[in-house]
Amino acid sequence: MNKLYSLGIVIAASAVLCPSAASAAIDITAESTVTVSLGSKATLTAYVTEGTAPFTIAWTDSRHNILGTTNLENVDMTTFEVTPTECGDYYATVTDADGNTDIDTCRVIVTGQTAAATFENLWLESESSWAGPDYKGEPGIGIYGDNQMNGMFLSGAFSFSNTYSLSWYSWEGFAFSNSTATKFDGFADQYNNVVGGGHNSSTYAVAFSKGTIGIPAAPEGTEVSGLYIINSAYTMNTILNGDAYAHKFEQGDWLKVIFTGNTASGDTTTVEYYLADYRDSDPAKHYAINTWQWVDLSALGTVTSISFALEGSDSGIYGLNTPAYFCIDDVNVKAPATGINHTINGAANTTPAVYDMSGRRINVSGGSINASGRGLRIIRNADGTVTKVFTK
Repeated sequence: MNKLYSLGIVIAASAVLCPSAASAAIDITAESTVTVSLGSKATLTAYVTEGTAPFTIAWTDSRHNILGTTNLENVDMTTFEVTPTECGDYYATVTDADGNTDIDTCRVIVTGQTAAATFENLWLESESSWAGPDYKGEPGIGIYGDNQMNGMFLSGAFSFSNTYSLSWYSWEGFAFSNSTATKFDGFADQYNNVVGGGHNSSTYAVAFSKGTIGIPAAPEGTEVSGLYIINSAYTMNTILNGDAYAHKFEQGDWLKVIFTGNTASGDTTTVEYYLADYRDSDPAKHYAINTWQWVDLSALGTVTSISFALEGSDSGIYGLNTPAYFCIDDVNVKAPATGINHTINGAANTTPAVYDMSGRRINVSGGSINASGRGLRIIRNADGTVTKVFTK
């Protein structure tokens, strides 16, 4: 029986902390997935199959808000209605006459909406994280023979893949965290980022190795405006100091994430973003991002999913040596009006550039600006200031 007893916490990728196992004398099984259109009611269904009657079933949302209760005089089916505005999980917790409890999850997909993934719908204890397993996922076998659970979590219109090794207590894809720490002293800190906390919020997603952002709310596909991104504390520590597996970044080094948009017809388009870039001969232009930065993904077009992978200069026969982590937040929020004049490494980005009204870069040639063309042009000057030019 696949159950999501709770969102477990992975510490140092070696131990999963979950609530005590439910008593064998009681059992509840919720319907796995319900799909409804925006504005419609979703009927959550659960079956109590064991326990001492009578039963009380408490229904909660993914924020652990109690929505209501239902009662059963005997083992039977029970239902509860909600009108969700975004994709998410709902929990049915049964308590029997002897005080025994059990819990299961019903996953709700809301189509016809493109709500941003802020991750604030995901419940966590203070200063904690979740990296799997998702017991509503599908069991599988890894390439090295380990037992895995291939699952996800939901926020807004989106799903975020999570592959968890039940054999090795490791994960890849996406986790989420509300840690405010910015240090990296060991693997317990793999869920920290370099500023602590999310983009104007507490919770953010942590990406590792490779994974996929699905769009279950729009199975036919939709355009994704972009997301905010920042380096993880682990990755930044290695870039600045090196570690046992990777060297400290020097002139010529780089690390980038590649976002691949997948369409319903099977076509793909990519957007690349540098998490760190030391390629320039001028050390003053070397950077590793240490503030939340907007990544425009609109060039991917209409997509049904977005996958990611990382590449870097410090690679060997087994792949990337630099830790393959980064953090994201606010997926598909409106593109920021002030995103052009951003900072890198605590200082203004001093490379001059011209952008159109949507923030798309137009032309920079040999350090000189070409703002020709009709309409509004936004010039980010070499000193970090911004000038607006309108040409009829």
